[in-house]
Amino acid sequence: MNLKSLYLLPALLLAHSTALAAPKFSDDPKPRSAEKIIYFKQNGKFGAKTTSGKIIVPAQYHCEFMCEHVKHGETADGELLFTDNSREVRGKVAYSPFFLHSRQGKFLYQPMMYDLAADYFSEGKRRYVSKDGKVGFADRAGNLVTPAQHDWAGPFEYGYAAFCDGCREVRVDEEHTTVQGGTWGMMDARGNTVAPSDTRRAASDIERNGKFYPHPFAYTAAERDILQRINRYKNLIVGLDAVSHSPYKTTEERAAYRFEIVSQPVQGYPYYEIVLFDGKGNTVEGERFLAGADGKRLYALPVGEETPQLLETYLRHAIRSTLAEQPERQKSGSWNDNPFRLKDYPEAKALLKRRK
Repeated sequence: MNLKSLYLLPALLLAHSTALAAPKFSDDPKPRSAEKIIYFKQNGKFGAKTTSGKIIVPAQYHCEFMCEHVKHGETADGELLFTDNSREVRGKVAYSPFFLHSRQGKFLYQPMMYDLAADYFSEGKRRYVSKDGKVGFADRAGNLVTPAQHDWAGPFEYGYAAFCDGCREVRVDEEHTTVQGGTWGMMDARGNTVAPSDTRRAASDIERNGKFYPHPFAYTAAERDILQRINRYKNLIVGLDAVSHSPYKTTEERAAYRFEIVSQPVQGYPYYEIVLFDGKGNTVEGERFLAGADGKRLYALPVGEETPQLLETYLRHAIRSTLAEQPERQKSGSWNDNPFRLKDYPEAKALLKRRK
């Protein structure tokens, strides 16, 4: 399987699961103003203003489709995002009818459409489309962190994103399309094309489709300390995750899991984002992990939640829930490949004891 065929897999169909979407609390590209902002309609077009009447974004967007959140008098929570299909930008594959502004009114960029919505953040970056239809990446503060230079790009995973030029969109079924053809490559977080190796050159190389890429992350002393502290719980976190999966995961497979810091705090998002990867560099879907801007506190962000929980609080709850559900799972035989045994996790015992 070559790099191009890798991105024909269903996992990268243009219709996207929301499991990895950024939580609402993280979506503000700039700090919120003290006064509430509302959308307003004037002469058939939409803008935004404060409740006292100060215009933040003049009425300029003609919204007809995907505009459920943009209604006259509706509070503009989170991102100040408008839709205007009459001003859409389209490349060979990429497409955007979205216009993102800071909460002070400054136009930032046009997020790429993905799954009929503005693109999600992955490893602290989301795709945007430039006026000439090319794709680049922006961070949560609204900064354009890579140039828009390719016809299409996938989301970042383990520090790399696939891209293509001269590719086309092909329909798979009534709801899904995929990207085929053209010339494919891999870029790093700065937008630089990275050439793979046919052989592993270092133990930390990551394998992608039979090719090897250098370990993409570098850490300060403070960041290494964050990773050291969360790694104290790695065995427990992997064990709790494995309970809900099949088939059985060996000791070697579990040991190969690794935490990486994939993004640093930026204005409006005061967290280090920490992702758990398996031994092949694939994101382990589920809870996300964060560290405060000072690096002192660790958090978990459970699936579907918007507010981070202190990591130890979250783990205590997860341990108790898993133990409570275990008898029923054993009885029914469901997800019984990776049973959770408290005796295997001394860190779990310490957490429960500490709460007492």
